[in-house]
Amino acid sequence: MPGLLHRDVENSEEGGRTSRFAPVVLTAAKGTVETEAMWTVHDRVRYLWPLKNGHFLLRDRNNLFEGDATLTLKPYLDFPGSLALA
Repeated sequence: MPGLLHRDVENSEEGGRTSRFAPVVLTAAKGTVETEAMWTVHDRVRYLWPLKNGHFLLRDRNNLFEGDATLTLKPYLDFPGSLALA
């Protein structure tokens, strides 16, 4: 995905910050791109945690999504209030 990604401070909700980033899955032996995506998170707190078997958790606000090597996100947990991250 060509170009620079930017933070959109003016259009973010509740005065928070919005960050866009482009994850990519590569084939290690060849260095070729298998999958790519464009994601947006709405603050600057930690948002990504690895899980087993190539899966990961992605946090956006009070929601957790589970993803895999296809970079497809599925809802995992939705919290009614703020998350306390350690």
